[in-house]
Amino acid sequence: MARWGLIPAAGIGKRMGSAIPKQYLKLHDREVLAWTLEAIQRSGELSAVVLVLNPDDQYFAGHLAREFPEVICVSGGNERLNSVARGLDKIAELGKDEDWVLVHDAVRPCVRKEDISKLIAELAGHETGGILASPVRDTLKHSDANGQVRETLPREQYWLAATPQMFRLHKLRAAIRALEEKNAIATDEAAAIEQMGWPVQLVAGRSDNIKITAPEDLPLAEFLLREQARSRAQD
Repeated sequence: MARWGLIPAAGIGKRMGSAIPKQYLKLHDREVLAWTLEAIQRSGELSAVVLVLNPDDQYFAGHLAREFPEVICVSGGNERLNSVARGLDKIAELGKDEDWVLVHDAVRPCVRKEDISKLIAELAGHETGGILASPVRDTLKHSDANGQVRETLPREQYWLAATPQMFRLHKLRAAIRALEEKNAIATDEAAAIEQMGWPVQLVAGRSDNIKITAPEDLPLAEFLLREQARSRAQD
């Protein structure tokens, strides 16, 4: 069974407050998306990577396409869910129902090869798939509508979801399609699988697999990438 990478990158990054989409902001003078694509490809475990772009996106073709000529580009939809659906359609043309799809956020450039390999190895025999996640380490509070603490939650069974999220192609397509038909939204692929009643396995990954959502995340990502490069140089 083949394994396919799928990176939805059609968003415009409203929360970032930037004039350009956050996947094209620079880390060490290089686009966030370039770091992400390199990290996914470095795993060496994927048949191909499908990149879902905004229909009006001209940046990738003008700045990154030459560096990543093997990436398969398709146009996305209005929401992440719709963009993932378009990417899955393309993979379905190329692959088989039982193939694996690893969906990864375009703005998680710090994912490590070791975590991707761990995800693939631990889910190899799973009927549905699972996700990289990290256990919650801080004290967890539940608030009311006024921002007052309602209760302190036991953190032992809470996890922070990350990506890649890896699922069987035919099951993920069915789950996404079911949400589209109801005009519903899911914040990640696991939520789509969950609403079908299918099991989702948690695979413990590193907490430094951060998602860039706010300006203060950029210097942290630069630091993490610099440390990763230093570690690879020492190996």
